[in-house]
Amino acid sequence: MLEAAEIRALSLGDALRFYARVDAARDPGLIRWLCLNDRFFLLTCVLGLTHMNNAWCYARCREVEESPDGWLDLWSRGHYKSTIITLGGIVQEVLRDPEITCCVLSYNSPTAPKFVNQIKHALEHPALAQLFPETLHAKPPKENWSVQKGLFVKRAGMGKEPTVMGSGLVDGMPTGMHFRLRVYDDVVTPESVGTPDQIRKVTDAFSLSDALGTGDGQRVWMVGTRYHPMDTYSEIIKRGTARERRRVCVDADGRPLLLSPEALDAKRRDMGPRIFAAQMLQDPVGE
Repeated sequence: MLEAAEIRALSLGDALRFYARVDAARDPGLIRWLCLNDRFFLLTCVLGLTHMNNAWCYARCREVEESPDGWLDLWSRGHYKSTIITLGGIVQEVLRDPEITCCVLSYNSPTAPKFVNQIKHALEHPALAQLFPETLHAKPPKENWSVQKGLFVKRAGMGKEPTVMGSGLVDGMPTGMHFRLRVYDDVVTPESVGTPDQIRKVTDAFSLSDALGTGDGQRVWMVGTRYHPMDTYSEIIKRGTARERRRVCVDADGRPLLLSPEALDAKRRDMGPRIFAAQMLQDPVGE
């Protein structure tokens, strides 16, 4: 059995060959261990997201596994940040510790459920239910299992907080609840940066959301894309609330890292230089 650090040190090609041997062995114990320790394996081999079998997704999975907490992950639009961090990360945390409580915060109430819905479908995956029967429901219950009210896995604790729930940041934040893990995904949107007052509203809501934590030992992940030079993410960086981890669509020589050159050229053309700079290069500029 490889150690988790040894798994992360494998190249993509070596990892794929290792996964093929795991598939041939059909060892439930080994597959279960890999789900807990290898996010790329969990997403691609168990949850079936085979379109992620590329060098970009592999490198990002390894990076966030190595250091998941306390980062503001600003990645190019369409480069799998929510899939790898919000979806894969939360599913993995739940499998590791069914007592965890997670709140996914997005810009407003209508945007938050889309993330919880993805997590819900992943936790209902038949293969995961077979591998983790002590945590996951073989058949989703009628109560305590909804996108709107939250997802409760099998757990010993009796806390009122769901295992996973979603919340708007500028509206609908829960009161009287405290979560061990808060995941901020897309709290900055085009609607939130139209005026200085809108930007201030999001920043103030972000500050208030700190009360949703559990005090010492609370964990925070932040995932997003830039829209404006003075958006809430700029304030988070300035305060030192999180460290910026910027991952963009091109290398130092301007070569695409995930998209084809033709697809990237089309985005540059269709977005225009200002939107492209913010969305794809994470470097917003003024009007």
